[in-house]
Amino acid sequence: MATATSVRTIVVNPSKNKVYATMNGRGTAVIDGSDNSSTAVYTGMDPNAAAVNPSTNKVYVVNVASDSVAVIDGQLDQPLKNDFNGDRKTDILARDASGVLWLYPGNGSGGWLPRTQVGQGWNIMTALVAPGDFNGDGKADVLARDGAGVLWLYPGNGSGGWLPRVQVGSGWEGMSAIEAIDFRGDGFPDVIARARDGALWVYHGDGKGGWLPRTWVGSGWNGMSEITGAGDFNNDGVTDLVARDSAGTLWLYPSNGYGSWLPRQMIGQGWNVMDSLVGPGDFNGDGRADILARNAAGELWLYAGNGGWAWPRAAKVGSGWNGMTAIL
Repeated sequence: MATATSVRTIVVNPSKNKVYATMNGRGTAVIDGSDNSSTAVYTGMDPNAAAVNPSTNKVYVVNVASDSVAVIDGQLDQPLKNDFNGDRKTDILARDASGVLWLYPGNGSGGWLPRTQVGQGWNIMTALVAPGDFNGDGKADVLARDGAGVLWLYPGNGSGGWLPRVQVGSGWEGMSAIEAIDFRGDGFPDVIARARDGALWVYHGDGKGGWLPRTWVGSGWNGMSEITGAGDFNNDGVTDLVARDSAGTLWLYPSNGYGSWLPRQMIGQGWNVMDSLVGPGDFNGDGRADILARNAAGELWLYAGNGGWAWPRAAKVGSGWNGMTAIL
């Protein structure tokens, strides 16, 4: 199977039937020997040697360039960004024109279970973002901006509903795009926001429902007609950003985990036929980040990521989605 970069070291944990492969300059690939599915975790700069303790199921990774040792707990499942109902499968939220919010539970293999209503009155919100677990309680949350520019956290209750909302910001009306990304690979969801002048900012989450100081990460982004957090698209342990330019070209901007970008890569053309792009995480259950895209006819297409730089062929997973004013 392909990895994001060349492999340096491989260690095996026989008690969990898992293989850990440190990748040159990037993260550590985790391969499940039962089905050969793989994910990646970010351990630090330039991971090199690794050792496993089968009795505790912990893996210790030496990071040469950051002078650190990271610990991977093999007992813990990797969090799912869009698991709103707690069944370990990736879901989608969608708001219809009347402001009703619907939960479309994924079945774990690229399809759907019956939808359920999980809110109403959401048409007062001008932006909706699914960042994953923003407040650190292990459940997927939603961030929403209202017409006054106030940013609200809707903490998920883990069973398809919400705990009382909390205000987590104001003055966000100046942002023309808001998306979620774990920019530094620390496991805490961040928010990417584009200002009206095209400046791109990262608002770093503190893992507890608040913020660390924001950082500037680029200018000239007002030439992009769509910006979407794509999860860990290239399978190097750090989440990435996807942006579509005015010509319909789709670009991957991989985060380097240290506050800036690796060189961008073109991953598609002709994407101007799509009016909505969503990065829900792993929708089809193969361990790789996917993208869902809606075209003008209201068809929803799954572009299943393969852990590399290009998309395989798309599969239609729904129709009639043109009645939705937001998909996340």
